[in-house]
Amino acid sequence: MLRQLSTKFSNNILTFFFTTGVVCGLSTQGHAAGFYIQEQSVSGLGSAYAGQSAMPRDASILFYNPAGITYLEQAQASLGVHFIAPHMKLKDTGTTLDPVGATPPTSLAGLGITAGDGGNPGSISPVPNGYVAFPITDEGDWWGGFGVSAPFGLGSRYNDQFFGRYVSTETDLKTIDFHPTLAYKPNDWFAFGAGAVIEHVDGNLKRFLSSNDLAVLAGEDWSLGFTVGMMLDPTEDTRIGLNYRSKVNHTLRGDVKVDNALVGSSKASADLGMPDMASLGVAHEFNDKWTGLAQVNWYGWKNFDLLTPVRDDGTAASATPFYYQNCWGYAIGAEYHLDDKWTLRAGYQYDETPTTDEYRSTINPDGDRQWFSAGTTYNYSEKISLDFAATYIDIQEETISQQRDGGAVLPLADVQAKAQNAYVGIVSFAINYKF
Repeated sequence: MLRQLSTKFSNNILTFFFTTGVVCGLSTQGHAAGFYIQEQSVSGLGSAYAGQSAMPRDASILFYNPAGITYLEQAQASLGVHFIAPHMKLKDTGTTLDPVGATPPTSLAGLGITAGDGGNPGSISPVPNGYVAFPITDEGDWWGGFGVSAPFGLGSRYNDQFFGRYVSTETDLKTIDFHPTLAYKPNDWFAFGAGAVIEHVDGNLKRFLSSNDLAVLAGEDWSLGFTVGMMLDPTEDTRIGLNYRSKVNHTLRGDVKVDNALVGSSKASADLGMPDMASLGVAHEFNDKWTGLAQVNWYGWKNFDLLTPVRDDGTAASATPFYYQNCWGYAIGAEYHLDDKWTLRAGYQYDETPTTDEYRSTINPDGDRQWFSAGTTYNYSEKISLDFAATYIDIQEETISQQRDGGAVLPLADVQAKAQNAYVGIVSFAINYKF
């Protein structure tokens, strides 16, 4: 028999997700390895997402493994926000410019061009997310759910005196995902779940063509993907979670706007693909206090190579090379059940970058990352719990080598730099409510 959800419950859920969607749309996204934002669960962040696809602590499990919602005790919702503060400084190690396409490349100082390090390209960014999960049948074997998240984002802003301004001055990429989900648990040791990924992307890329000419590529798109997952308990103390999220292909449609009479402005489109991802998580209860956690993630960035705007007349604008590679992430952690009110957790993650030395750019000067996380859950009442988490991410120092060939009418820019003193601080809060 289908459960009859009350009108009050339905209205609360609609208001909940409308609010979350609006906040996601207004927020500026922060950085992650590549530009995937793992921060979609506050309780999971506390353990650096170790064992995340096998840990159904609250409704946020919907994002990491849709099968996990069947392990929840009752209908519930989770609303969280992550404040991400990235920091980085770029050092010029030999950037040159050929202003006419014929002279030998010369340093900016040699050309009399004022240039600085551009400042910190990042800023504090709120990343919100919200999820709801509920049993569909009285027996509790079928569950439904819905989520709103912002899993991909890229934001870098340099000042106008930046030595790499002929390659990039400002990049802004935002996504909003909607996750309708269905899961089935036929017995006590196995569950399966699947869901759609309805994704909206909005992005723009700005850079100088010459001394004063600014080019802007802006576009947006809606597209579809899917996620599937399973969860099984081979023993009473061990749980394993497997999840796969498909690639989502976008065609950004918008404008190429140029403050230059020789180039002009026009309508254009550009293909952009978000990677597919797979994860394996394990959680093992050593006793009624301690739980050990481990996670392996795979990211399919290989197909993210060139961003090439194509004008409506069929001509291609200057391409932006990325040439990402597939990469892995590994996490370990633990959770300690202090008492009926408090649960403590901590974790470590090593997160590989998909960028390479040959094509790493000022747009996303990323490096391998080490996460150090801690968090807690406080059970305020039988219906309400609160999550808190904090993370420090150390980013490995990397080199940047990026060229922009402008042909016969635009300057040839060759940006050589080193990304230094790079790190990210994260503070997160969530509230969970059981209906």
